[in-house]
Amino acid sequence: PAAEELRLLGALKPLVHLLSKHVDAGRGNGAESTAAEEDQLAVLRQNVATALFNASGNPEAATAIRELGGLKTLGSCVNSRDKILQASALGALANIASKDKIGRVDIRELDLLKRVVRLLESRDITVQLRATDVILNCALDSENRDALRSLGAIAVLIANLSSSSRDVQSDSMGALMNMTAGDDH
Repeated sequence: PAAEELRLLGALKPLVHLLSKHVDAGRGNGAESTAAEEDQLAVLRQNVATALFNASGNPEAATAIRELGGLKTLGSCVNSRDKILQASALGALANIASKDKIGRVDIRELDLLKRVVRLLESRDITVQLRATDVILNCALDSENRDALRSLGAIAVLIANLSSSSRDVQSDSMGALMNMTAGDDH
């Protein structure tokens, strides 16, 4: 297992770099590309974001992704119209916020909470659930709780208690519990 972790950690730098390099590729950068090339880039971005999502479940990998500048790149993915890319980026952010206290602070300082709160109302249940998970984990920090309150997260989380998805309901309840906590965890 330790050798697998080291191999995994060695792969993170090229993955973060690859996603960063291609996150805005083909969108208003003046480059001409075909529909097939755009599709290939979309799949590449989705696959890399999914790999980072999967890796970020490991505490050391979550910290490494943050240290490599991955939060900013994942934040750019959150703005995408590509729901698969968006959901994977949110999943990685949720994992990082769960495993890495500094990551929670960085998510706030990069102004990602505002974007994530907006996605609590996504029509895509997976995106909505992953956004809820980011809020649930970021709310473990008192300054994040203050920021989330000012962004109106509580009202949206309360509304999501009526979601058709039991997972969204459950995680919204967990996020609300964390929002009312008194101390950092």
